[in-house]
Amino acid sequence: MPTVGQEIINPVAGDAVRFLALPGEDRTDLVMEMKTVPAGQGPPVHIHPRSHETFTVVRGSIVVHENGREVVLHAGETHTVRPGVPHGFASHGDREAVTRVTMDRPGRMAEFLETYYELNRAGRFLADNVWTEIRSLVRITRIDQPEAMLIAPDQAFFLRENLKLRLLNARLAVLARQFGAAQSDLRWAQGAIERYFDRSSKRTQLAADQIRQVTLQLRQASIARPDDTLAALASAGAPR
Repeated sequence: MPTVGQEIINPVAGDAVRFLALPGEDRTDLVMEMKTVPAGQGPPVHIHPRSHETFTVVRGSIVVHENGREVVLHAGETHTVRPGVPHGFASHGDREAVTRVTMDRPGRMAEFLETYYELNRAGRFLADNVWTEIRSLVRITRIDQPEAMLIAPDQAFFLRENLKLRLLNARLAVLARQFGAAQSDLRWAQGAIERYFDRSSKRTQLAADQIRQVTLQLRQASIARPDDTLAALASAGAPR
């Protein structure tokens, strides 16, 4: 039940209402002080079938949207909207406004406003709680290589097996002194590790570092040529 002096706040829009006088045994009108925030925030367009609504600006400026036209009011100015006329109002300019609103036949408008603002506050809290729960269930991280997230479990098995085979081929190529083929297999293995494996894992970093070291050593390796040996044999077999 609203009381004189009570202030209700809408956490969604940011506006506030303070009841200055309520209809009762000694009076029939409703007097409120409404604070609207800048950037055009205010009650939406509505009608009062039986009540006049008078706006008196206390601080700032407001714009009253009345039946398709706009009326700008500054501090000290007053405007009255007749019953049954669609209207709404909002702050005008970049400052908040305080307006005294009087309704001569308000009905249960005070109870409606109190319930409406309470529902907005409950809805805001509900939305905040839901978002908190969602953030606790969902973790958002950056993925530089989205291909890794698209691999099915059975494809992950074959990927690991192919990586093993490529490393085995590189080993056999080194034993056969086919350094070019070994470097090709190592480059494939290096690319697969960087593309499909978790690069933040220490095991992945260790494997990638070892492959880079082997690749660098292969670039510096050279196949021994038999020229000196053949020359020595030729010199030994020459007649003296």
